[in-house]
Amino acid sequence: MISTIVMFCVCVLQNYELALKYFQKAAEQGWVDGQLQLGTMYYNGIGVKRDYKQALKFFNLASQAGHILAFYNLAQMHATGTGVMRSCHTAVELFKNVCERGRWSERLMAAYRSFKDGDMDGSLVQYLLLAEQGYEVAQSNVAFILDQSKNT
Repeated sequence: MISTIVMFCVCVLQNYELALKYFQKAAEQGWVDGQLQLGTMYYNGIGVKRDYKQALKFFNLASQAGHILAFYNLAQMHATGTGVMRSCHTAVELFKNVCERGRWSERLMAAYRSFKDGDMDGSLVQYLLLAEQGYEVAQSNVAFILDQSKNT
């Protein structure tokens, strides 16, 4: 994207004003990375006056679309009380959301496919590995599979 190139100075002169303009257009059109980058610019005061309220606004917009870095940035803001009232509870929930949106989801889907294909043992092992890492969905699925096998 042109705004990223302009902001990070790849093959062109660095121009924060132009980057801001393009990120604003992208954000207005619902482009999630544009929202995240606007939040980053406002949070760090890159090319704009530092404005935590604007950063919060754009990080929230990007997080509503599921952007992991937006969740992380929001978690950091709540953990440190930067631009918001400090809330460890909110920070933990947001950090948990970041963790739960990682590569584990691929393993969770593999466990689900095994379950749907009738491979209960394979599915159980995969869910157990995820459950031991603290993933609540996997813990619930382990309980479900064990309950089903007990009742048959």
